[in-house]
Amino acid sequence: MTLTCVASNAAADSVTAMFNEALVPVPAQAHIAAPLQVTQGAAATASVSNASSSATYQWTITGALFTGASQDCTSAAGSAVSFTVSATGNIATAGTPSITLVASSLATITAPAFVTAGKAGHSASVAAQSGSTYAWTINNGTLTPPATASTITFTAESGAQLTLSCIATNSAGTPVTGTLNVAIAPAPIAPVISAAAKVTQGNNNARATVSNASPSFTYSWAIVGGTFNVLNAPGSSTAAGATVSYTAGTSASLQLTCTATNAATDTAASSTTVTLITPPLAPTFTGAQTVSQGYSANVSINNVPSNNTGNSQLTYQWAISGGMLSSSSTATSPNVGR
Repeated sequence: MTLTCVASNAAADSVTAMFNEALVPVPAQAHIAAPLQVTQGAAATASVSNASSSATYQWTITGALFTGASQDCTSAAGSAVSFTVSATGNIATAGTPSITLVASSLATITAPAFVTAGKAGHSASVAAQSGSTYAWTINNGTLTPPATASTITFTAESGAQLTLSCIATNSAGTPVTGTLNVAIAPAPIAPVISAAAKVTQGNNNARATVSNASPSFTYSWAIVGGTFNVLNAPGSSTAAGATVSYTAGTSASLQLTCTATNAATDTAASSTTVTLITPPLAPTFTGAQTVSQGYSANVSINNVPSNNTGNSQLTYQWAISGGMLSSSSTATSPNVGR
């Protein structure tokens, strides 16, 4: 615009002067564009969405620092600024509502150190946080859909290990990735127990072994109807190892159970029954004490069990010195002579 001024004296002489002044638009209310949420410790930007080249802008901030070319500060100039969150709570910037600070998601995965190959239902998790989303992946295994929660289940395939990964993203959109390697243990195989089908009652050196034993598993035993010969624990009903020694009891049978356990503590078990036999009685004899040369005589076992059949049956084997047997060597009443 132009201003004109006329100066006149008493003699009515006058002089005119003019002044030109540029007109500047009134600055508009600044509209700040900034995220409503920012992750604690993260960097972000803010700008004036309706910035004008004819205006200058001055910023202030509380709860964070503007990042400038020279140093971090709480004030800045320009139509756009960057800032780094360094505090908890909310950020206040001039001319805009507060920006909510959001905690960074936690992506530390918790899972068993060992899992069994081929077994479903193994569990893994990260800390649950309100507003966060989760995206899981697995290498050398299968996730149970949908695998979008803080806790998931999975099935391991074969091999030495699998790898779990989880991307946890908070409500401010900041992702954090966690990974974990998990060792894979072979599935336990039911033990094949090798043991005598029949053992004498009271036998204190009977043995049983796992014929398909594997170094991938540990073996534990239980017995009913006998006791294990465990060092420093005589009379124990439990034992460990691929081979065990036991003492048979006095019942008609005993049962051996063996359990194979893998590194993931999964188990497979099998049992076998051993028939227990009555101990043999030392024979006592009835017969002539003297026999003429060339003649024969009869000798009888007089303590043959009355029910000498089945598992209690005793058999006899005879031998003679200074004479000869004239009947079966396995009879209970053989004839002898010379």
